[in-house]
Amino acid sequence: MTLNDVKNKFKKNPKYLETGAGKLSKAWNTTVDIIYEAKKLIRSEKESDVIASNYIETLETLITGADHDLVNNTKKVTIASPKPLTPKEIEVMVGVDQITSYVASVWDKLLPTGNWTYSVDIRYRVNDFYTEKEMSEKLQTIFPKNLSVVSMSPRKTDKQALFIYISDDHCGSDFKNSLYGKVYNETVYRTRLLKIVEEAVNLNKTFEKVYIVNMGDEIDGWNGKTTRYDHDLGSLSNKEQFDMYINGRKEFYDALFTSNISNSYTIRNLNNSNHSGLGLSYIVNATIGMYVNARYKNNVTIENQEKFIDSIEYGNHIFGFTHGKDDQYMKAPFPLNLDAKTDLWLYDFYSKNNDSITDKWVSTMKGDIHKYNVNVGKSGRYVNVASISSGSNWIEHNFGDSAPGALLEVVDPYSKNIHSIPIWL
Repeated sequence: MTLNDVKNKFKKNPKYLETGAGKLSKAWNTTVDIIYEAKKLIRSEKESDVIASNYIETLETLITGADHDLVNNTKKVTIASPKPLTPKEIEVMVGVDQITSYVASVWDKLLPTGNWTYSVDIRYRVNDFYTEKEMSEKLQTIFPKNLSVVSMSPRKTDKQALFIYISDDHCGSDFKNSLYGKVYNETVYRTRLLKIVEEAVNLNKTFEKVYIVNMGDEIDGWNGKTTRYDHDLGSLSNKEQFDMYINGRKEFYDALFTSNISNSYTIRNLNNSNHSGLGLSYIVNATIGMYVNARYKNNVTIENQEKFIDSIEYGNHIFGFTHGKDDQYMKAPFPLNLDAKTDLWLYDFYSKNNDSITDKWVSTMKGDIHKYNVNVGKSGRYVNVASISSGSNWIEHNFGDSAPGALLEVVDPYSKNIHSIPIWL
């Protein structure tokens, strides 16, 4: 039984929350760890729901003032309440997430009227970035006034699709302590992206559809941290990470969309990942997306996937896309090699989210591990996509060397055979 299944059991019958984890794990054929995690999530949701239901209707009257200091990236909120508030109630009311924002301090005072007043000091961890003026100037360089719209005329195409998988860009990853003398910077990144376009052109085909699947961890981590803010990455500055991704992707998309390999493209951004999730992947992809929509709006569609895993269908194929580890909940990532537990989890997911999966060819495409390999299980193909950045100082010191790469796949809508072409960079 999966974590979601156990959570649903608790939601349908809350009395199980008082039953021992060992007894439930045997009765429900799952692990004690999953029982504990589900109980923790349910109790957290219940606490938040109670707080929200108690205060959501009165927030406007309770929060009497807010002062946002854009220079120091802080905010002070004043709250008036007829009763004392718990720290959790205050956090929910002021909207901090404990990851990018947190309550630094609270001053409270009991008034002669019997009411309470609170002054809440909120701090934001992401503060190394462009000012409003600097960002305006930056966007003007991306979107020049004379930007012309490019239209691709209809052409005779092969009845096939090309899937271009790019994973773990980690723009801004610092390789200064590389055990193998590797270098990763904006020049290297742009060269690798253009090599992917070159390999796609060398297939010498014209496709009815090209999917560009960006598989997460586009930037290394804002303020040099992962999304859970518990891992020090030593990344370049937020500005350098942003610039590296935007400049590289702008050149990549221009080269790809003028290559004549298709006149119909879909960019699918997997914005839920453990290094640049929680909205940061969305920020960089939305920024470059504005450029793409302005210049190639007649031929390019952009899809943003916020779920940890989601799927599309092409002909008789189902493709599930996931980074491999989410930005918030998962204790461990999907593994390099498909095991029985993950296989069952995936089969359960597809059977509940897609019709007639036994009649379809299912592929799960993921990144995160920085390695390329393919397994096949009851849930279908299970494919790890290599990282375009290769490893990192941490990966090299813990797991050894790894080669940078990407993946091209040529897919016939009504043939089970898929032509997979790993690209080594």
